[in-house]
Amino acid sequence: LAPVASMSLYTNYGSKWSFITAAACTVVSIILTQFLSFKNVPAAPTPVETAQKKPRRKFSDVFSTRGLIFFPMLLADGFQNGVLDLVVVVYATALGIPEAGAFFFSVQAIVTVCLAIPFGFIQDKFGGKVSVIIAFLCRGIGCLLIAVSPTYTSFVVAGILCGTAKPGNNVLQTDAMKLQPRSHFGIASSTHLLLCDFSVMIGSAVGGYLVDYAGGYSVCFTVAGIILIAGAVVYFLMQPAIQKMINAAATLDGVAEAN
Repeated sequence: LAPVASMSLYTNYGSKWSFITAAACTVVSIILTQFLSFKNVPAAPTPVETAQKKPRRKFSDVFSTRGLIFFPMLLADGFQNGVLDLVVVVYATALGIPEAGAFFFSVQAIVTVCLAIPFGFIQDKFGGKVSVIIAFLCRGIGCLLIAVSPTYTSFVVAGILCGTAKPGNNVLQTDAMKLQPRSHFGIASSTHLLLCDFSVMIGSAVGGYLVDYAGGYSVCFTVAGIILIAGAVVYFLMQPAIQKMINAAATLDGVAEAN
């Protein structure tokens, strides 16, 4: 819904109202979060307890170094996200079909919602490896399709493929959290999201450079497609090491429960 609404606001009232509406939605979301309730949240230690314990802080308390094993895959994923967010609508507009850019994101969102549960089933049934590899390959093919044949139909099909791949991101984050014992899930999650944002930043910068100085839109989408397919290969090769780290974290959880 958001891409269609944003494009409608932009077309009828100008870009200013797209940003104003986005800001208003953010404010409403912040207000609504105040009504959320969380159960079984441990009470924060009192100042006296904190002063008595004085734990020695370690780098691993604020950053999950184990999560760096996902960085190559996140770079591939972030490059694709940066390119799509930055270039799709601009490219479609340059081709004279701006609606295709907005429709790309709408189709992607619809497909993502429809396939979120099936992807979870695939993960439970066959393991996360299958769903992540499918995700990388679908997005890679989608980018290459736009690069080779930039038509309205290509944007729609690419949106379907990228939407099919979106739930794979959840699998990556789930595995990233499993690398740490349950007591460090918060750090594992924040590290993963930090690496995701850093990867999108790099992808956006490189994508913009490719468009302006290295061959244009087609080259940008071609590079994105190749990097994503390479991401699938890297994930496949690194899966044994990732699984070994997950098993080690599970062993630590078992020891903690026994004690």
